[in-house]
Amino acid sequence: MAAAHGLRYLGEARVGTMVTGNFGPDVQKTLATLAADQVQTEQYMDFLRNRLFRETLLVPAAAKPNWTIEPDSARHFHVASGGRPATKTPPDVRSEAPAQYQTRSGITLSTNRPLLKAAMQVLTERWPGTTPFAELLDEARRLLDRPAGTADEDGKTLALGLVNTYIASDLLEFHAAPIAVSRAVGERPEALRSARLKAAAGAVMVTNRRHELVKLTDLDKSLVPLLDGTRTRAELIEPVVAQALAGQLKVARNNQPVTGEPAVRDALTAVLDPALTVLAGHALLVG
Repeated sequence: MAAAHGLRYLGEARVGTMVTGNFGPDVQKTLATLAADQVQTEQYMDFLRNRLFRETLLVPAAAKPNWTIEPDSARHFHVASGGRPATKTPPDVRSEAPAQYQTRSGITLSTNRPLLKAAMQVLTERWPGTTPFAELLDEARRLLDRPAGTADEDGKTLALGLVNTYIASDLLEFHAAPIAVSRAVGERPEALRSARLKAAAGAVMVTNRRHELVKLTDLDKSLVPLLDGTRTRAELIEPVVAQALAGQLKVARNNQPVTGEPAVRDALTAVLDPALTVLAGHALLVG
């Protein structure tokens, strides 16, 4: 069908789903024997996964896709990771002791390479935003106090490690363009304009800077429309308290309704900063 419209198959939005090696050596060998081309390989992998939905990218038929994985291509991307250390004790990035990281989907991966552990620390601190490869390399090397003469070798090591991790799991994300968010809540918090408009219209779900749907709490629905960058945190309390007193927002503490202006104000003041921090973590704040 694509060919009839002058198009051809390029690949999937998630490159890792195209790699036969993720099935193990025996399956990889069998697929290489059975499939005549990449499209047939993809069809057989659909059978193995019982895959019912694809996120396929098409290009003009004249284009010649190159399916060779080049680690150095990682240098052109902005990198992000929503993974977290799988243990309560922070990994020792300077040692070669194995460190485990858990992805957002629950997969656990391990590495003993200091450079990769240092890079993960940087990405964890900057989530949900992205970091360009060159900056990620510099920051990881800074954490390890790496000598200037090892920059080129470290770059190759990091690029290879990132690409291998990206292909094997969902621990990492590669983006062609940066995702800029505010991880810390500013003095005059500002939410995405699209989220403010939808929340003001009564929407329960809004879209964040990462193109993900975020479900708003009752407090969020009152708070987000106010986050236009003109109000300080102290000034945010007044309109929210007014909504609560007007019956537009239910306030409870220990599962018990809170009534009366002083009690309502105290309860909302106590939860304001935590609520803003959660919104920042959901990539909804830009200031």
